[in-house]
Amino acid sequence: MVTQTSSFVVPAAGANSAAFLIIPVLALVVALIVAGFFIRFLVVVTKYYKDRMTSPHAPETTRRTDAAR
Repeated sequence: MVTQTSSFVVPAAGANSAAFLIIPVLALVVALIVAGFFIRFLVVVTKYYKDRMTSPHAPETTRRTDAAR
């Protein structure tokens, strides 16, 4: 009798077992690429706002001063 230890069932080695393994690998690769672009986006946006807030040409309402810190 075969006992199932997890909810993920690994298929037996056969003709179509590679197809079942390609899907989670592709999903993992796509998730890592999306996460990389998201982190890059956050870095660029935070750098843009940091430069904008500390710029001498910024409006008075958005410019940081030593008193505000």
